Amino acid sequence: MLAESSDEDAKMIRRKGPLAGIMVLELSRGIAGAFAGAFLGDQGAEVTKLEFAAEPGWLRVTGPATVEGMSSVHMAVNRNKRSLLLDFSKEEAKTVLWELALKADVVLDDFHTGEVERLLGLSAAKALKANAKLIYVSLTGYGAKGPCINESSAEELLQARSSMRVCCPARDEHQTPALCQQQVVGKVSGMFMAVSATTALWARLRGAGGQMVTLNKLDCITFFNAIEITMNNIWSKIDPNPPAPGKVPKFPALSTIYKLVDCVDKPQAMCYFAVSDKEFKAAAKALDQPHWLEKKEWATVPGRMKDLSNVFKELSKATADKTLEDAIRRCREYEIAHAQVLTPEEVLEGDQAAAMGAVQLASKPGVGDYKLWRHAAQFSASPASSTQSPAPLRGEGGKESLKQLEGFTPSRIQQLVQAGVVLIPDPPQKLQRPAAHAWPSVARVLLGQSEPVSPVANPSLRRRSWPAFFTQEKKDEASLRKQLSSGMIVAV
Repeated sequence: MLAESSDEDAKMIRRKGPLAGIMVLELSRGIAGAFAGAFLGDQGAEVTKLEFAAEPGWLRVTGPATVEGMSSVHMAVNRNKRSLLLDFSKEEAKTVLWELALKADVVLDDFHTGEVERLLGLSAAKALKANAKLIYVSLTGYGAKGPCINESSAEELLQARSSMRVCCPARDEHQTPALCQQQVVGKVSGMFMAVSATTALWARLRGAGGQMVTLNKLDCITFFNAIEITMNNIWSKIDPNPPAPGKVPKFPALSTIYKLVDCVDKPQAMCYFAVSDKEFKAAAKALDQPHWLEKKEWATVPGRMKDLSNVFKELSKATADKTLEDAIRRCREYEIAHAQVLTPEEVLEGDQAAAMGAVQLASKPGVGDYKLWRHAAQFSASPASSTQSPAPLRGEGGKESLKQLEGFTPSRIQQLVQAGVVLIPDPPQKLQRPAAHAWPSVARVLLGQSEPVSPVANPSLRRRSWPAFFTQEKKDEASLRKQLSSGMIVAV
């Protein structure tokens, strides 16, 4: 528990980060809670992530890995944490969790409503009553009321329910709806959890005491997208058609401005910004399109916005016969804001990342060297880092977390280990090749053998230890049959 500030605290904060000394207990099964824990860990908090003996968790097995359970996604979102691995088939595990909650400054909980109490035996209300300084941050899918509370809160479903399509450019001229192709709901919700935790800690420091902070993913992502969602809905008299007397004209969605253009040597290679009159005139000159300036309806920003679809068609045509290098040269010459579309590898290896010192290199024994992007907030007096400690093996650091707490003597910890309540990590188990998990039914379907069958529904299908199946974009039939015959992928 964080004590009154002292010279020692100040030294620790300057060395470890602004949240040094804060004890965080992370109860998470998804991106949101893990992201929040990593965020606080970067800033120096001592984060203990609860893991479960019954399952490794999907974050550990999503993405390439060199070692069993140490995927790239796990390395990214579970950095700067310890792992406490408990077997909840044993009642004593619930006692251990309760004692951790009594000593924690912050609990991060991204389970469904009521699951932590039902499955793990931890009541948020009782913990807050017993630990007057506790900040309990609970994130659910849809809150405690409404028709959706029992619905799945998977990423793509939350994007659909929060009208994420208005924030993403349509995929084609027919305005086909598009979702954001990343875990934006999880990450945004995680940032809300982390910011809420630090805000509540500040309130506690000013005398407010501990408190419950409740969030839900629908709230978080809709708040995040509020500008786009409310743009044409904030006034009661907005007219979607040509404006009538007393009506406010509708404005095109901001996402319609964000378009990629093709070059002759690379599709969707770049974007450029030509909205203002000055920018539009410069683009017309740079791209050899003087007839743009002759169109009276395009002479002003409002005029171009009304005919935005045709404007972007012309902008796209203007680069389609030019190489990417030539298009970029022209934009620079005429001072048109532009950017090349980069791959993830180009971002990490680019000049801007190098100039910022943004890519942090680190190594974990038994796992290997790895790289992460730095923590975005740079503190001058209490530095934050994404590589203070690598993501843990299952159970790695759990005993150390318990040793810090009163009542967990070495003999008691040893008894918990011997009883199988607290599990210690096994040595890293090398994989034959980088791997993400694969279901046998995937191979069967690609070979045209059967419909997808869940291994849960069909016990005759079994899963081998995370074979490298999804690491390649395409698998030909010979490769699949070879893996089936070798046992890498099992289909029976």
